[in-house]
Amino acid sequence: MSSTSQETTLSPDAPDENSRFVRNADPETAERRRAKILLVEDEAIVALDIKTRLLHLGHEVVGVTSSGEDAIKAVEATRPDLVLMDIRLRGKLDGIEAAQQLRARFDVAVIYLTAYGDDATLQRAKLTEPYGFLIKPLKNANCTAPLKWRFTKA
Repeated sequence: MSSTSQETTLSPDAPDENSRFVRNADPETAERRRAKILLVEDEAIVALDIKTRLLHLGHEVVGVTSSGEDAIKAVEATRPDLVLMDIRLRGKLDGIEAAQQLRARFDVAVIYLTAYGDDATLQRAKLTEPYGFLIKPLKNANCTAPLKWRFTKA
């Protein structure tokens, strides 16, 4: 099995016609290419802010959950293209443990959301092979750019 790599972005003005997550000027194509995103964030105000930003970018938010356990159930039910996962969550599973299970069971892309940028946490998170990290609080200037990553498809 060979791997191909393509630039993938959640930016609304991305030029890559082959990307799954690119908005396109053609409404029929744009509808097909919108990313289905599950948001896992235990702070309600932060979750609402991020959800609003994603919807503004033209993506489908298939759910918002606040625990690792609920994230696993939601991925099973909705099969999103991408999970935006807070690292620190309430419940038995933190975001890293939940991401490990999601990768093993569903091979879904995960981008971590975190306010904690300490080396030990980031090193632990990197072991799950995330598609990237977003440091909270998100700001308009730095929200879209970090949602770019290399997407490798088998």
